[in-house]
Amino acid sequence: MKDLNHEDEAQRHTAFQLIADAARRADNIGVDEVTTGSLDLMLQCSDVAVVLYDPSRGEQAHLERLLGAVVVVESRFIRSAHPRACQLFVVGATELSGRQTWRDLAWLAVSLAAESRRLYVDCFVEVFVPCVQHVLAMRDEGFVITACIPTAGQLAGHPGYVDSYVMYKQLDTLHVHRVSKIHC
Repeated sequence: MKDLNHEDEAQRHTAFQLIADAARRADNIGVDEVTTGSLDLMLQCSDVAVVLYDPSRGEQAHLERLLGAVVVVESRFIRSAHPRACQLFVVGATELSGRQTWRDLAWLAVSLAAESRRLYVDCFVEVFVPCVQHVLAMRDEGFVITACIPTAGQLAGHPGYVDSYVMYKQLDTLHVHRVSKIHC
């Protein structure tokens, strides 16, 4: 796990390719949801942005394979001069699938949000309704469905627009495991 450097063009390009691949697989990323410009803006406004690499490739930078990205930004659902709510953006490679994997990524994202410099107390995530494994993994991590946005976006392989859930979790910063103690 490394911090995502938004000034490193190669790292941004690799992260965008991961996101584009997820969009092609309809893996909770809309067809036109993330453009290179919107990714750049998201990374510039992020509080936490980390990338996950395949540890079996060793420490050599040219061999590293990007497996996932977690970005924590201020929530767009809260209007406040002093926001205490964040929004999670989690994306994974093709190899990362299944409820347990998404639950682990959700736990990591929540831990990073709870320990961020902004000390968020509330957390939101959007999940497209057809992405059942994502919805169940977020519920396993304590998120509850608070709203449904009809015709929120287009997913590859789905005709027309699909609905999206807005899921919420109150962060318990006193009982969150210290993510800094994780050896990735």
